[in-house]
Amino acid sequence: MYKQSVRTSCNTEIPRIFAKYKYGSKDSNHIHRQPDDPGFHQKRQNPYISHGQNSTKSRELEQADWKVRFCWVKAHVGTLGNELADRLIKEAATNADIAICYNKSPKSVVLGELEKTSVETWQSIWSCSFKVNATKEYFPTVTERLNMKISTNQHLTTMLTGHGNIKSYLHRFKIITSPVCPWGKNDQTTDQLLYECELFKTQRNGLRIAVSKSGDWPTSKTLISMHYKSFKIFVNSIPFDNLG
Repeated sequence: MYKQSVRTSCNTEIPRIFAKYKYGSKDSNHIHRQPDDPGFHQKRQNPYISHGQNSTKSRELEQADWKVRFCWVKAHVGTLGNELADRLIKEAATNADIAICYNKSPKSVVLGELEKTSVETWQSIWSCSFKVNATKEYFPTVTERLNMKISTNQHLTTMLTGHGNIKSYLHRFKIITSPVCPWGKNDQTTDQLLYECELFKTQRNGLRIAVSKSGDWPTSKTLISMHYKSFKIFVNSIPFDNLG
């Protein structure tokens, strides 16, 4: 019985065959394999996918005049040989006394694990940072932000960060004397522009209608970010270069 690591996949078919050739019975030089993984056949037939060790093993079998035939069988439909193979695989996987004889992982698996680790590290840093609170209100999780297709510009960056030609920001650095919005009584901030400023009441109405389909208005910025197209239309309507 041969055991493979949990991260291997259809890449193990050829090594299994080679193990049969190397350690199995020599009364026949024919091997008939019926893998139930369609991906295995795809990898065999696709010349642009590198087989690595599998190619080497295949050549060794051919040089030894072994003939290997493959045909796909549907899994979990009661096929006797396939069900037996599945049972033996589960026995090997759960038997701690059997040493792993194949622990190669596909490149895609390694890249996937590296990406997952990187995102988790990024999320940890993102959650602990106090310098990105304004942006974090829109995108609390890194994964959700990575899954969104966003085209940034000056308007959107100003709205998401609070850094730009906004009275409260300019007043903070003593560039202007007052942070108050010319069209209201409160300080001009990104929140004030988003929820309150009377100058953009008409433009805001389109965003409010879009968001109200999945929640009440005013609502959280996380929900607003889910309606990115409507949000961007609203943001682009704000003349940040001339806000009084």
